[in-house]
Amino acid sequence: MSAKWRALQHRHRYTYSAVVFPQSYVESLNSSTSGIVPELNQLISLNSIYAQVDHAKQVASAFTDLLLNCTDEALISEAARLYLEILFLENSLPLHRTLISVLAKTRNFQSVIRNCFRSLCDEYCGLRSEGRGKRFCVSRVALSMMSSPKLGYLVEIVEECVVLVALDIVFGLNGVVSETNGWSRPSPIVMEQCQEALSCMYYLLQRFPSKFSDSSGCVGESSVLEMIVTAILSILKSLAFSRDCFVAAGVAFCAALQACLSPEEVGLFIMEGIFYQTNCYSANSGQSKFGDVILKVPYKGDVYTEICNFAVLSRLCLIRGILTAVSRTVLTSQFIVSRNDLNGFDPQGISNSSVQTILYDGILPELCNYCENPTDSHFNFHALTVMQICLQQIKTSMSANLASVSENYDLIPEDMGTRILRIIWNNLEDPLSQTVKQVHLIFDLFLDIQSSLHWAEDNERIKPFLCRIATDLLRMGPRCKGRYVPLASLTKRLGAKTLLGMSPDLLFETVHAYIDDDEAVVSRAEDLFHFMKWLSSFLFFSCYPSAPYERKIMAMELILIMLNVWTVIPPSQGKCGAISPESCVYPYNKGFTLPDSTLLLVGSIIDSWDRLRENSFRILLHFPTPLPGISSEEMVKEVIIWAKKLICSPRVRESDAGALALRLIFRKYVLELGFPVIEYIKSLIDWLHVAVEEGEKDLSEACRNSFVHGILLTLRYTFEELDWNSNVVLFSISEMRHVLEKLLELVVRITSLALWVVSADAWYLPEDMDDMVDDDTFLVEVPTDMDVPTSSSEHDAKTSKLVQDIRPPEQIVMVGCWLAMKEVSLLLGTIIRKIPLPSNIPSDKSKAGDHFADASDVPSMTTSDVMLDLKQLETIGKHFLEVLLKMKHNGAIDKTRAGFTALCNRLLCSNDPRLCRLTENWMEQLMEKTTAKGQIVDDLLRRSAGIPAAFMALFLSEPEGTPKKLLPHSLRWLIDVASQSLLDPTEANSTTSDLCKSLSTKSTQATAAALQLEMDVSQKASKTRDEGVIPTVHAFNVLRAAFNDTNLATDTSGFSAEALIISIRSFSSPYWEVRNSACLAYTALVRRMIGFLNVQKRESARRALTGLEFFHRYPSLHPFLFNELKVATDLLTDVSSEHSESNLAKVVHPSLCPMLILLSRLKPSTITSETGDALDPFLFMPFIRRCSTQSNLRVQVLASRALTGLVSNEKLPVVLLAIASELPCTKEQMKDTRSSSFNTSNGTHLSSFNSIHGMLLQLSSLLDTNCRNLADFSKKDQILGDLIQILVMCSWIGSPRLCPCPILNGSFLRVLDQMLSIARICQMGKNFGIICNFLWELSSECLDIESSHKPSYYDPTAVELYKQAAVSYFGCVLQASKEEGEEVFQISHRFSPPTSNLVQTPKMDSTFAKLPERLVLSMSSPSYEVRHATMKWLLQFLKSTGSVRESNDQSSDGVMIIHKWAKTNLQATLMKLLTVENHHKCTNYILRILFTWNLLQFQKLSDQKCPETINIGGMNCDSVFQFWNKLVSLYELARHTKTREALICCMGICVKRFAGLFTSYVLSEVEKKNAIDCKTNELEKWTHLYECINYFVSLIKQLSAASEPVNMRKAAAESMVVSGLLEQAELIGSSVVCNYMPSESPRSCFEPNEAINMFADEILDIWFTCIRLLEDEDVGLRQSLSMDVQKCFASNRFGKGFLACVVPSQVEKVIESCFEFLSLVFGHWIGYFDYLMRWVYSAGTCVVSGGDLVRHVFDKEIDNHHEEKLLICQICCSHLEKLLVSKPLVNLYDKAWLNEFLQHWRMRFCQQLVSFANDHVRKQRGVSWVGGVGNHKDAFLPLYANMLGFHALSNCVFIRGGITDGGSLLSDVVKVGETIDPFLRNPLIQNLYLLVVKSHERMVSASTDHLIPKSSGDDSIWEDGADPFIPNLAPIF
Repeated sequence: MSAKWRALQHRHRYTYSAVVFPQSYVESLNSSTSGIVPELNQLISLNSIYAQVDHAKQVASAFTDLLLNCTDEALISEAARLYLEILFLENSLPLHRTLISVLAKTRNFQSVIRNCFRSLCDEYCGLRSEGRGKRFCVSRVALSMMSSPKLGYLVEIVEECVVLVALDIVFGLNGVVSETNGWSRPSPIVMEQCQEALSCMYYLLQRFPSKFSDSSGCVGESSVLEMIVTAILSILKSLAFSRDCFVAAGVAFCAALQACLSPEEVGLFIMEGIFYQTNCYSANSGQSKFGDVILKVPYKGDVYTEICNFAVLSRLCLIRGILTAVSRTVLTSQFIVSRNDLNGFDPQGISNSSVQTILYDGILPELCNYCENPTDSHFNFHALTVMQICLQQIKTSMSANLASVSENYDLIPEDMGTRILRIIWNNLEDPLSQTVKQVHLIFDLFLDIQSSLHWAEDNERIKPFLCRIATDLLRMGPRCKGRYVPLASLTKRLGAKTLLGMSPDLLFETVHAYIDDDEAVVSRAEDLFHFMKWLSSFLFFSCYPSAPYERKIMAMELILIMLNVWTVIPPSQGKCGAISPESCVYPYNKGFTLPDSTLLLVGSIIDSWDRLRENSFRILLHFPTPLPGISSEEMVKEVIIWAKKLICSPRVRESDAGALALRLIFRKYVLELGFPVIEYIKSLIDWLHVAVEEGEKDLSEACRNSFVHGILLTLRYTFEELDWNSNVVLFSISEMRHVLEKLLELVVRITSLALWVVSADAWYLPEDMDDMVDDDTFLVEVPTDMDVPTSSSEHDAKTSKLVQDIRPPEQIVMVGCWLAMKEVSLLLGTIIRKIPLPSNIPSDKSKAGDHFADASDVPSMTTSDVMLDLKQLETIGKHFLEVLLKMKHNGAIDKTRAGFTALCNRLLCSNDPRLCRLTENWMEQLMEKTTAKGQIVDDLLRRSAGIPAAFMALFLSEPEGTPKKLLPHSLRWLIDVASQSLLDPTEANSTTSDLCKSLSTKSTQATAAALQLEMDVSQKASKTRDEGVIPTVHAFNVLRAAFNDTNLATDTSGFSAEALIISIRSFSSPYWEVRNSACLAYTALVRRMIGFLNVQKRESARRALTGLEFFHRYPSLHPFLFNELKVATDLLTDVSSEHSESNLAKVVHPSLCPMLILLSRLKPSTITSETGDALDPFLFMPFIRRCSTQSNLRVQVLASRALTGLVSNEKLPVVLLAIASELPCTKEQMKDTRSSSFNTSNGTHLSSFNSIHGMLLQLSSLLDTNCRNLADFSKKDQILGDLIQILVMCSWIGSPRLCPCPILNGSFLRVLDQMLSIARICQMGKNFGIICNFLWELSSECLDIESSHKPSYYDPTAVELYKQAAVSYFGCVLQASKEEGEEVFQISHRFSPPTSNLVQTPKMDSTFAKLPERLVLSMSSPSYEVRHATMKWLLQFLKSTGSVRESNDQSSDGVMIIHKWAKTNLQATLMKLLTVENHHKCTNYILRILFTWNLLQFQKLSDQKCPETINIGGMNCDSVFQFWNKLVSLYELARHTKTREALICCMGICVKRFAGLFTSYVLSEVEKKNAIDCKTNELEKWTHLYECINYFVSLIKQLSAASEPVNMRKAAAESMVVSGLLEQAELIGSSVVCNYMPSESPRSCFEPNEAINMFADEILDIWFTCIRLLEDEDVGLRQSLSMDVQKCFASNRFGKGFLACVVPSQVEKVIESCFEFLSLVFGHWIGYFDYLMRWVYSAGTCVVSGGDLVRHVFDKEIDNHHEEKLLICQICCSHLEKLLVSKPLVNLYDKAWLNEFLQHWRMRFCQQLVSFANDHVRKQRGVSWVGGVGNHKDAFLPLYANMLGFHALSNCVFIRGGITDGGSLLSDVVKVGETIDPFLRNPLIQNLYLLVVKSHERMVSASTDHLIPKSSGDDSIWEDGADPFIPNLAPIF
């Protein structure tokens, strides 16, 4: 409670107070010149502690920067004083942690800081009369410093000031004590301050005890330690302090004693002075006497007397202090206590002394006394807390062997143990829960102590002791709740069996104890029960037909959770008392298991969503058996017939639904009701036999009827439900064996029918077959020309190709056979997972020729009790292998692999070697097939198809925890096979270890022959390859699969290096197939060994290794890569330049690129390898550097990336400078270097440029990866400084006037760009300005040439240069930072003056003055790339700096100049560019810039707007019309989606202007209160405005449709919000009025007299479009739009009661708030009432279509699965009834007219309801649906929506009292009831109809028994769901 109170005090204190800065501080600050003055001034100006805490980070950062950069000690001293003084100010405690954390890290000026702190302590200490500080201000600072996680030199600072701190505490405590003596009551804050001060005192006494024993620590006549003791004793003597203060005082007092006494003296003082034991001395050395000891305590008075006069609570806290502060050695030291003055002997010489300890004989007995006689419940809790601490000390002391146990000294006598147990028993039922918790802790500690005592070592003695305790607890009875935790503790020691033996009814008593509680619990339980009952009804109603997937799946998941806890079967009558109490809890409505409710869930099995079908089945499994509603034989037969029709469907989802229905029948009626299982399975197999025979007669016709996949699925579900160990199966083994034998026979026949079809058509079988099988393309009804679906372009392309390649009949056969093979594999896998394996047989039955016969010790098998014998198991395995080796489709292969894995795993887990041998045989057969001769290219289809899957099945089947046999053997064999293609025939028998050695001599020959052989092979039409090629590809594909599998990662790691070597070597193969498969295996190996590549950051995100770690983990790779790189790079220098193009294939060694890629994936190491380390990755450096001379650009890029993992952080500066130093400083020097390096003049110029380009690429990679990730900012800055010194001398490379190579120019600019980005990170770096100026000059020169030079031809290299120049140029003003993976633009600082004469700083004014001109030139550049880069930068510039104020001094001058130019020129410039731009991407950026610019101007507050700014908000109407027309014209012509999205957003900006103008117009006309008489031109203007708004609203409605792409819907939502139409509702709502019945058709033209109503209609349209988008299936769209919509509720008028715009709310809650908002705004308007009714009416409008009802469920799905029309209808109807109660609507309209209006709408709903029901019954006559057609989704929603509207309008009529003819109203109800009778089996429809009946009975006041037919069942069953509105279908999420 006190902790909560303190937290509350903290909140109020920190909320309403801030740091108090005295005037003296402000004056000192004003006279200071230090660099932190601006930040301190800002801190002073803040008036909230939260704002000050946030700003303190900036103050600390500024002080850190000052310490790092300033060298003036006087200035530092001045700043340090100002900085440190904040810590001493009032209310500054929340700032301490931030401010002190900086001090702990600083390394400079420590002595200055130390002196300043000491001076401030002296000034603020209470020692001085003129002390400036508040009470405890110095100690508070010291405590904060000592609480710092890294103290460092701060300890020395505190140690120097320890006396001053102690004096501050003493004077503060004395002041509080004096106030209490004057009957003042300290506040909780003061108590907390005292407690913190005493804690600080304890720390000082413990850490620096010598400081208090020195004579220097004196004040006047008293020492500091004496003052401390006096202050502490004065607190302990007082009664006005809190318990926390007393505890802290007790601890501090013990620390003070230890500062002036030795440990022996402390013990003696405690024994005699505190526990009153006279004549005692230490058993170890008896030199000290109490009289001498007490004189050493610095206190002017009698300490002994003072302690004796302590209050009970003070004494208890003192004992707690002893337990906390005094060492355990002292606590357990033995003292000889004499009972008289004769030194322990009586006159007769008999010993009269005893051995005692402080812990066992002083503290423990006194604590027992306090616990036995507490003054109140709080004191009892405190005493028990100290008791718990005491027992913890005893336990720890005994564990450390500190307790000396002897025969003469019993640590805890039996009577003491009895006292402790009595204390525990007495407090088990204490009303304070924290007291009971302490007692439980004490009990556990007591048992641990007793178990550790010497007499407890004998188990026979401790067990009776524990049993006695258990007996005592059991005697307390079940109502004692506190006994159960101790009983649980005893259970761990005695065992549950012992306790249950002592009390057999213990569990029953425990259950009843928590049920039979007091009235309150019976009540916090009754409420919970009613809630659960309501929840069950709510969840059931949420499963209504056509409910959205998200609602339905959530409801079903929660129902399953409830069913797993509480059974749904109602308890039997009269048996509740005899059964466990759980059975009496039935939290379900009694209608939950009625027949109609059950049939609703049975119908839900027929659903297009797999999880919904599965959940419906799982729910029904919990229902009673037989299922309610399906209890008769006829009903079961109907369900079976219905399910069989579904199973015969060619679409998988329909057949799955039918199979699930039969699975339900099998579970509920066969297994649970005892129908013969064998007969049921036989019937299914007979059905399968008939289907197979039909397929053998005519496969095409059989596949039109789904062939066998539905029946196989039904069998699979059946075997999943079957328990093979049940009596039903065990009693009919022979029959089951016969059934399985027949099933296997049918499986073989199905395989022979289907497998060849799928294998033959493998080239045309699409990858996405799982999705396409449910498409209408494969239905029987599809005509010959086939109707290809058009939902997805990619889907269309694949399907179109399929249609072109295969005729529909063949297509149907292919799909039917594919499904059959897939289900065969799944069925066999299901059987093999559960079926019992064969048992052992006697060996004499082994055949003579059996290869197992020689194993005499092998157990044999019997055939009498097996269901599958060895031969059948072998047949199943061969079947799996055959399918895997022939099938080419991955989906079926995966299913087959799963079954094969299950089979092999079962066999390998068997103890029969015969079964285990089968897997080895299959592995041998698989290897033979892999290396078989005569294979062709078709065998490699889809990466060897099923061969890798077969190997993986065998690999994964090996049991965990046992040595692997198949995997290592196979991997070795696969690697050998893969390496055979690299060896000559004579070397085929060589070992794998010799492979690396032979590579160097073969690589050149293989490379030279590769190209020619490839050409020869490609010219041949044959699909054959040389022997060994196809097996090699198979081997690589298997290796790829093995190394890709995470489950095998540990077992395959030992083969990774060798496999990687083989993969890299195979890149030299002359065969494309080998190279391709080796590349795939290489990719899998790199991913497994290094990790996945983060494409955005170009680094391995997972398991990333440094180069040093990698080669020490895989040492064999280092020599291989070294030799291979040597060979590959030697080729680069051997090739003559004259034949460089013709020998291109020889120049790039095949192994070079994979090796470079491998090295590029390694991270830089933080440390360098040891000298002489043979595995040092830096040894590859010469080879990688040599790649920079390569003319192949890709090799240069890869080499630069490979360099990053080789260079450690320690070597980075040297490597960077070495590379940069090789760059030629002048163009002439480059020529000299060229002539000295090469003897020819032809082509050497290009080679020199290649060399320079390679070095620049390497610099770029090292900077971007290694340098950027350095943690040391100073090292970064040093590297940049050294590097820029060299690069400035090579500036000619970046100048297009001096260097004619655009590639070099761009690369040089890119290097500088990266240096600038890194320099920005080092905010205090001195090189930022130099780099920025240098880059600015070079990029300006490039852009100048681009604008002046008009090339006669297109040069892509020049275009890339100009693009890079534009990025670099504008990046000097604002540059992107990609540290977080996204473009975040940062404002550059002002250009810093150069620190050397390397770069001349341009004149700032003239430089920035050219920015707007350059911006316009770049945006109108003839190069698309330049325009695109510039516009992209400008867009990000506006987004990043749009909120920057013009007066912000921290922003750069360039930013301000661009903002100033943009105010008057940006809009016009972009309009001109929009007219001439012809590239869609640039057009998109122009539109986005226009949108962003105008949106920023609209968002500015009125006082921030500048009248000079040109934007749409300030343009005249004609100009906006012109812009609007341009947008509309572009929209009609635009074909690119992104451009159309941007146009939509820009239209929203225009409409925002239109809406403002039109609103002001209509409101002004309403105020005139006369007919609108506009001039012709004015009327045209307002008409045009309305037409534009109407066009926009219609367009937004169109683009918000669920069929539109999600990005277009997002653009429509954004434009709708920006348009401001949503906010217009509040402005015009009160002015809208209508005195006539609203028209059913929209107005065709603008009517001035109805302007306000027409505008209101548009606003309602846009609001309901918004509501529709709030139900969009895209989560991001819903959430962002809901946040924007909430802002419309935050006005002064409507903000109260609505959601705050800053708090994200549940989207469904926002939808409800939208209706509430609209009802408040338009609730008085009949047009809004009419709009709500039209919305409900449209939801109930549906055209009834004939045909199969099942097909309707699985036809093309709706576009938006999240939308819930019924929920919106409910909310609309709810608001309809509320509006009729509101006074505005009632008072404004005539009663008779309003009644007529309501009657009219009621009749419309009635007619539409009756019409739909009649049409549906007529068109679906003869079509059955389980549970009636009311449970079908197509019928439910229109029916329920119309009845809901009819019910709401009837209630509205009743509310208005407009009943003139009750008979006609009742006749309507009778007509509705007769019509919807076939639909009443749906519980929701029935419930709603009963509500309609009751409302009419109640209002008409007539008996309706003879008019209205009563429905079957009790009409009050679903009373929990009586309200048809929100309670039934409230938002579930």
